[in-house]
Amino acid sequence: MPARAASVVLSVLRFVLLIAGLALLLLALFKVSAFENFRDAVLSHGLVPKDFVLIASGIAVGGELLVAIAAVWGALGGAGRGAWGAAALTLILLSFLGYATALVVNPPPAPVSCGCTPNGAKIESWAPVMSRNAWLTTGSSAVTLGFLWDARSQPGRANNV
Repeated sequence: MPARAASVVLSVLRFVLLIAGLALLLLALFKVSAFENFRDAVLSHGLVPKDFVLIASGIAVGGELLVAIAAVWGALGGAGRGAWGAAALTLILLSFLGYATALVVNPPPAPVSCGCTPNGAKIESWAPVMSRNAWLTTGSSAVTLGFLWDARSQPGRANNV
């Protein structure tokens, strides 16, 4: 691929990763600011034993913050750094997909919020949430592969910051 086209591709990948990282950061900060609401949402899902909800909720929010920072860090670097940030994003989205899938298989007895945002709508069917998370994971995987392809095809630029 010509150098100009490769540069455009890398710029698009970095922009997409930056926006995704900032969105994830905003969502994580919402959860931090209303942590009790998030913890209560996780409890209402019925997937985590009551004694572990506080720990699981803290780990989820902490992981989301770390991945958001990694995604932004990756977006601001070369293709090699971008690949790391996008891979971290893909992994957390994959965990969100797994959690939503568990809620499809074993839904709460009554509609509850997903806990993604403060005061989120109550969800009656978790299938659309699972589907959304599957698409987000697929998109993030494509961005990860794009960074890896660019890093491999342009070894001198791979780790530029």
